[in-house]
Amino acid sequence: MRRGQSASRGEGEREGDPVAVQASISVAVRIRPLFRAEAQ
Repeated sequence: MRRGQSASRGEGEREGDPVAVQASISVAVRIRPLFRAEAQ
């Protein structure tokens, strides 16, 4: 049962992957400068 659910979820996630990737990238780009400023 779990395998079937994970497979169905994987298909749904694949469709939303591009959006999630773009969102994660935009967030990383905004956060990186903050970490660099703190490191300095």
